Amino acid sequence: MSTGPGQPSEAAIEALAAARASRPSPRAAALAGADPDLAPLLFQQEAPPALRLSAAAWWDMLVESVSAPIAILRSQGVPVWAWKGFVYARTLYPAPWTRPMRDVDLLVRRVDFDAVTNSFVSTGWSATSPIRPLLTSGIVSSITLSRGVAMVDLHSSPSYFPCLIPGVLPPDLLELREEISPGLYRLSPEHSLATSAIHFLSHRPPRQIWWVDLALLSEAVGREGSWMAFSHCACRTGLGNRIGSVLSIIRNSMGIRVPREVTDALSRSSDRGRLFGLAAEGRGRPSVSAALCSRGWQKASFVAALLYRAAMRLPASRPERTTVRRDIEHD
Repeated sequence: MSTGPGQPSEAAIEALAAARASRPSPRAAALAGADPDLAPLLFQQEAPPALRLSAAAWWDMLVESVSAPIAILRSQGVPVWAWKGFVYARTLYPAPWTRPMRDVDLLVRRVDFDAVTNSFVSTGWSATSPIRPLLTSGIVSSITLSRGVAMVDLHSSPSYFPCLIPGVLPPDLLELREEISPGLYRLSPEHSLATSAIHFLSHRPPRQIWWVDLALLSEAVGREGSWMAFSHCACRTGLGNRIGSVLSIIRNSMGIRVPREVTDALSRSSDRGRLFGLAAEGRGRPSVSAALCSRGWQKASFVAALLYRAAMRLPASRPERTTVRRDIEHD
């Protein structure tokens, strides 16, 4: 059982250098074989034609597939925030196709879930929902939609089970800051780093491209001069100690200038994320951890839903992701 975030691989460290320099790694051929997920970033414009065309076509397909529902939502005044790879590809990487992706992640306000889902369904998407009361009550925070090979995850929280975050998210997380395309917004750098760190910590083992994401986001926070705002945000989540450990690894292993006073302050915050860490191990632990963290009527409702699911032999509340074979894997 993994108990920590691990370390960035040699390929991830080299991919970060390639991203920062906006030029191919001289060791691309050797390192891409060790981690094909990083191949587009390592090779960049020198990628083999099949790899470059496949990655670029996949990115274009994802952007086109969500353009119609986002246009509908814009006309209705419903904002949507790009999250994880779908925004980082545009803002952190040399070219969007160099950041591998499997799907599109969008953040939405919980009150807008029905409007957003309806806009996708009306344009040909199919929704694979958990038991609906779990979603509407806020016990779970995401829904998956698909159209052909394209998939979209709608999130109202960076944690599938929001109750696993032992503290609070910033109240201004979903503010209309910068529109990166019509109807599509981005989070502030400090909020992007905090939510991405939470997502990173909720999965074991993490993908190596996530190390690169966090390193580039840390540089963005530094350029904005918002380390203090980030520290406040990270501490309030109740996961500051764990987030600080990840940032220390990024500073020491990847050469990113994360202020030591930031990691020292985070390391002094109490670690309230034991159940959050347990959930990251998978194999049924997320549901058990969420049941333990829930309070009041949510606990009773969730336990009842789990018992119903077991009695009816229903699939897990989090839908299984369909695997599509391609030359390269994306997220």
